[in-house]
Amino acid sequence: MIQGLLKEIRSYSYFEKLFVLFVMLSSFCITAEYSITKPVSSSVFIAHFSTGFFPYAWLAMFPLNFVVITLYNRCISRFGCYKVMLYLVVAVIGTNVLGSFFLKDFRGVSFFHFVWKDIYVMLMFQNVWSIVHSTIKTHRAKYLYGLIYGVGGLGSVLGSSITALLAVKVGSEKLLLSTAFFYAVLMLGYHYILKVRAKLDQVEPIVWSSKDTTGGFKWIASSKLLQFILLLVVFMQVASTLIDFQFSTYLQNLFPDKDMRTSYTGQLFSFVHFFNIFLQFFGSWLVIHFLGFKTSHQMMPLLFLCNALVFKFFPIFQWLTFEFCMIKAFDYSLFTILKEMLYLPLKTEAKFKAKAVIDVFAYRSARILASFTIIALQMLQGNTVKTLSWILLAIFLAWLFLVMKMFKRQELLLFKKSL
Repeated sequence: MIQGLLKEIRSYSYFEKLFVLFVMLSSFCITAEYSITKPVSSSVFIAHFSTGFFPYAWLAMFPLNFVVITLYNRCISRFGCYKVMLYLVVAVIGTNVLGSFFLKDFRGVSFFHFVWKDIYVMLMFQNVWSIVHSTIKTHRAKYLYGLIYGVGGLGSVLGSSITALLAVKVGSEKLLLSTAFFYAVLMLGYHYILKVRAKLDQVEPIVWSSKDTTGGFKWIASSKLLQFILLLVVFMQVASTLIDFQFSTYLQNLFPDKDMRTSYTGQLFSFVHFFNIFLQFFGSWLVIHFLGFKTSHQMMPLLFLCNALVFKFFPIFQWLTFEFCMIKAFDYSLFTILKEMLYLPLKTEAKFKAKAVIDVFAYRSARILASFTIIALQMLQGNTVKTLSWILLAIFLAWLFLVMKMFKRQELLLFKKSL
């Protein structure tokens, strides 16, 4: 594998190598920042509202998400990739600086920041990866995508380590001030991504249709492949959200202190990110290479189904932690790599606009389905955590059926042969 990867990289031109290098730098900065912001924002939110309020925050995410993604698709056609990324970075730095001073004392600020953090990070990745998809050729994806995500995993480890080491010492909220550095480096890397891309041969020009008034929605409505990707994202995010709620409920009871909870979450995500790095650098390539594209897609829901069955009959925190870590690790590595590869045969505009709808709007809005489920169970006053296990079993079965059905379609079979 290592020799194959080195041989592949040696075949790249000087500018192709630079392009990959700056993409990896950008991925590193985004994940490092988010690995600081996520545990801080979540821990402060729990201190203000408790985990029982998670579903209401996820419901509030829908209108904000819709407005943001609509503005994004309109602005990117008008201002271009770089300016949109710059405006986004300035907005995020501003909210993080304000949050470092006001999260602790103002519940409304904490609520907004908790919702906003999950939207902006997906827009960051969307902007970078849309350029990657419109630049890297299909046959190179299985080598490079894991490598790029692996470097992003290293950024996650750094961010989680900062959180684990400093949350108790300096206070959770003050950690947000450190994120400005990562965004300064991100903008430098993103600038050179676009600059180097302009010097590459045989790459698709990034152009926009002046007649497109629906953003990425028209692309999804007319493409079975995009609809397939959309359903994959919904299944993964609903399942991940339900498991996240189960885990957070246990965690709140075990760690009532805010800073201790932040520190523990940082330590746990350090482990998750180390596992991610293995999957991203080595595991994902090995799985795709030896099992194949189709079997790799089928393996994930089957594995999650087995985990959910075990927790259903042995509902202990240790196994729930394992289940939580596994779905997070696969979400950040193998699932994302396989999903990103599905975008490769699409047109450039679809890679930006339809991908934005799926990977930002649908990705986060899928939590609404999970929110309604949790709220309904809370109103029935049953054992929410245990009942969710049955729902998770149904989700993983439906996911497995979808993959088996879709890979019978001719376009996916042809795409699989091109890898």
